[in-house]
Amino acid sequence: MESIDSLKSKKKIIRTEGYWIETEDGKLLDIQCGNTAFIFGYSNQEIKKSMNKLQDRVAFIKDLSNETCKEIEELTKKLLTIGGYKGLAWAVSGSDGIEAAVHTNDQYWRSRGEHKPAVLVFDPGYHGTTYLTRIFRNDYNSGDRAVIIDAPEWYNINDREGAEKQCLEGIDYALMNNPNIGAVMIESIPWIGGIRPWSKPFWKTLRNMCDHFDVNFIVDDILGGVGKLGFIFSGTRYDVRPDIVAIGKSLTGGYSPLSAVLANEKVYELAKEGFNYSHTWSPNMAGIGAALAVLDQFDPSRVALIEKHNIELLEKLESQGLIKNPVHEGLIVQFDMIKNYDPNFLIKHGINGGIKGENSVFMCIPYIADTNYYQELETRLLSALNDPI
Repeated sequence: MESIDSLKSKKKIIRTEGYWIETEDGKLLDIQCGNTAFIFGYSNQEIKKSMNKLQDRVAFIKDLSNETCKEIEELTKKLLTIGGYKGLAWAVSGSDGIEAAVHTNDQYWRSRGEHKPAVLVFDPGYHGTTYLTRIFRNDYNSGDRAVIIDAPEWYNINDREGAEKQCLEGIDYALMNNPNIGAVMIESIPWIGGIRPWSKPFWKTLRNMCDHFDVNFIVDDILGGVGKLGFIFSGTRYDVRPDIVAIGKSLTGGYSPLSAVLANEKVYELAKEGFNYSHTWSPNMAGIGAALAVLDQFDPSRVALIEKHNIELLEKLESQGLIKNPVHEGLIVQFDMIKNYDPNFLIKHGINGGIKGENSVFMCIPYIADTNYYQELETRLLSALNDPI
């Protein structure tokens, strides 16, 4: 919660443009894209123009749940086609999108005449800030809503295979012994306990397990989706299509709240009957305009090139003995520092954000990263990492 005094203690931003943040402390290079949402850059003129056009031109005036326009239909068709899904529902925030995904799953089981309210989720994990999503991250008593098991924890990627095998055994046991589980939900890239990308075999095994036990496979693609792992839907990276997927954050490039839930034909055909998840902004037109511009701009080959640059930078920093345990996936990067640093050391060297835990740096490299960005990033990181406490 904010107060007048707490606001006075915050750093004031003067302006933002591209991957730069100008503050009262100087011009900072952004390495987190505004909490991973602004991957297409600040002051992106194409996104702003598209969202302003729709916001000014289209207003819902009667029955909010039944009105539409050609732009909503265009965006819906694009997302369904790209992902190979059958149905879509709009939501607002990422948390709201996850609730809509769970609602879709609930509606599916109601239509089948079965009571399966529980969702299997992983700890540590993060699905949002609403009451239901906080149940999934183990903040509140889950009742019959969540079955929470340990996520595959590893700190060296060489340990990932063993950790995932142990986790899969736990999933198998839970699904075999709890008939109330109707879905398994995972983040496309876990991050709250550190960046721990799931391996491709883990994704495929989990998909097969959900089919075997007849439960829905839900992917929380809020953080990883729409570009950050290289594709609009992160499952594409691993050759897996979930039954239900939620996307948000960079869906609008960070310019407007908007999320969406998509379902495959199996789920859609049952969940569509009596589906009543909606709200006043369903959807907001600024978000529709921004999302259309995002899809027009996005090219997976650009993310692949950025990922190559990320690997080269990590290898250079590691070879100089400045970092250890580097992890990367698409635009997402994390590494541990060799030395302990003051939490503000990155800002001191002109870098915004990045500290995670005691001595890890988390980065979301912007989709618009160019030669200048990497030159600035390398120069500033080297300066920071060579500067002892």
